[in-house]
Amino acid sequence: MSVFKAYLKVLMKNSTAIFVYILVFLLIAVLNSRSISNEYNNDLENEKISIGIINESDSVESEKLEKYLEENFNEKKVINDTEKIRESIVSEYVSYVLKIKRNGDMDYYCNDKKVEMAVNEKISLFMRINGLLDKYKIKDADKKISDILNSDIRVNYYSGISKHKAKLEEDIYSYYNFNLYVITFVLIYAAYQTQSKFKEKEIINRIKISSKKIKKFKRELYRFYFAFVFIIWLFFMILPVILYGYKNLIDFSVLKYTIASFFYIMPISALACLTSDLIKNDTQASILINSGCLLLSFFSGVFIPLKFLPEFLKKVSSFFPMYWGHKVNLAIASNNFYSSETVIALSIEVLMAVAFMMIYLILNREKTSS
Repeated sequence: MSVFKAYLKVLMKNSTAIFVYILVFLLIAVLNSRSISNEYNNDLENEKISIGIINESDSVESEKLEKYLEENFNEKKVINDTEKIRESIVSEYVSYVLKIKRNGDMDYYCNDKKVEMAVNEKISLFMRINGLLDKYKIKDADKKISDILNSDIRVNYYSGISKHKAKLEEDIYSYYNFNLYVITFVLIYAAYQTQSKFKEKEIINRIKISSKKIKKFKRELYRFYFAFVFIIWLFFMILPVILYGYKNLIDFSVLKYTIASFFYIMPISALACLTSDLIKNDTQASILINSGCLLLSFFSGVFIPLKFLPEFLKKVSSFFPMYWGHKVNLAIASNNFYSSETVIALSIEVLMAVAFMMIYLILNREKTSS
């Protein structure tokens, strides 16, 4: 019990940064939930979305699709170069770029989920109607397509769900995705602050003259740390229930996000232990923890979509849990949770947890014996 009291005392004494990060996260989450409760005014059906079209195909179908998209969206010229396309998206010159290859295959680039769903639904609808008219050899197919698509029948851009639910789905995904960054900072910072204080000479000398053995003391310290990890995780899992409502979360894969988050805290808590052992002083901690967590968030796809990052950055970030945590969240948002890619990502997180913890225990065993 004395170790638990000392652990809490150290944690509370150095809890300012933790509270600030949690407070900012809470503020963002609350603002998002409030915006959902209001009428969703960003009506994509009534605004002109800026898109770029790169048509490398000479087929009649691709020309029809290009013409149709030009009539329904604000078409702008985009250079046929991957880097230029990315720049156009990031700079918001266009919101969406469609590339039709010579063989008829299509690729698209987009940095906004709502726009992505809107344009893709239009393309999908056009292709289905065009295919049916061609199949049954309907005369004046071009005019028929135009008549059908411009009829009074309203097409839902969100694949059968309302705009309110589409906004809710996006915000829930954003919550769990941004949560990766907050949990990473909180756990690494807490691990450093508590473990560094218990490694001070004065504390070690007190332990040596007490009846408690150092190994037993460390076991208790680990136990309290992982209890703290579980409490933090539980807090962030209960929070969306309060903000968005239980019924809403049931509709949007809350169980999948909870499982994904649980798998994520395993490697990140182990990495936090290892990082706290490698950092030597408060100056290093301030630089490495703040800058490191922020950079990882950018390179792992949390703040910038992975498709806009160079390949070498993706390879570097794949050595860290946040990259795989983001991949799993992305799979959930894309309705692709039950896939081999998700199993691989979750397995890698477990292996990382074991590897980080083994390295940490080996380093500590050497220090204890010396």
